[in-house]
Amino acid sequence: MSDSEPLALPDGPTARTLGPIEGTDRDPPDVDAPAITWVVRRSDAAAWLWRWWERFRDGRGTLSAKGIAFYSFFGVLSGLLLAFIVAGRLPQYEEVLVTIVEEALPGLFDPSTLDEDGLQTLGGRLGLLGAVVLLYSALGIVRAIDDGVRLVYGVQYQPRLFVVRTVRYLGFLLLLTPLVALSYVASSASAGLFQPMLDALGLPAWITDVVVTAAGVIGAVAVNTITVWVVLVRLGGITPHRWVWRGALIGGAALSAVQWGTTMLVSATLANPRWVSFGAPVAMLLLFYLMALTLLAAAAFVATANEHDPLLAARRQQEREPSRLAEHAERLAGSALHVSDRLRRG
Repeated sequence: MSDSEPLALPDGPTARTLGPIEGTDRDPPDVDAPAITWVVRRSDAAAWLWRWWERFRDGRGTLSAKGIAFYSFFGVLSGLLLAFIVAGRLPQYEEVLVTIVEEALPGLFDPSTLDEDGLQTLGGRLGLLGAVVLLYSALGIVRAIDDGVRLVYGVQYQPRLFVVRTVRYLGFLLLLTPLVALSYVASSASAGLFQPMLDALGLPAWITDVVVTAAGVIGAVAVNTITVWVVLVRLGGITPHRWVWRGALIGGAALSAVQWGTTMLVSATLANPRWVSFGAPVAMLLLFYLMALTLLAAAAFVATANEHDPLLAARRQQEREPSRLAEHAERLAGSALHVSDRLRRG
């Protein structure tokens, strides 16, 4: 296949089931900017990155990330409510749950305000049906991530039956939730593990702090790498063959950076009582959106590495269709004349 031969985008749910409707084209032909074409044709690295961006863009990466953030916001609230109701009946787990929430969203609530009797009463009122509704809402997070990865991979939507699909999502929720929680408490866990040992050795305080901090960072990145690997390999309908661990490691490091940055932002935002009412939901949505962007960007990275020839795809030449360009210019000129005529009359 020559460089001048155009390549179609990978077949995906949008490309396969939704074609253009009949009507008059309002947009000009889709052609790459001359500057992009010039750079991409002279650098393999630039061509590869451009193809990664095309994969992420055409897979509706930003739109899917917004959807994941929306589902995550309500799913996490539903899951936390269900978790606190269960913790109210199992007090030994309540402290662990509070620690995880404080590490992820510091200052979001005061643990002393928890009413265990009220939680138990609420749990009794909700009953089994209410618990199922809360759990199904929490499953929306996994469902949204699965749909987003499938779009980036260019495969069909989840084809399984509803019951099988729901049970599968429940399994992933039970697998991913402890991993995400562990990534947030990695710093506390490393301090509890290494601090007594280093203090017993009589090392200077700054060395102890450096070792504990480094252990926390490495632990968080390792856990997040496993989390991203599970998403890339087990969700999305396809198990990629190449560069999976590279994408998982890059995604895990980026995910850790997002967690640390948003944790600092949330802590600073919620420190001011005037901002708590609207700062908390905005900060949570931002956290979920950036985490979703990171996951889908890692999926696009791995998907690009598993294309047959990403460099050739990036360097494809799109024909400029002179007739469509002329029609578009004529419509623009007509619109401009119409507007100027109305302004003169006005």
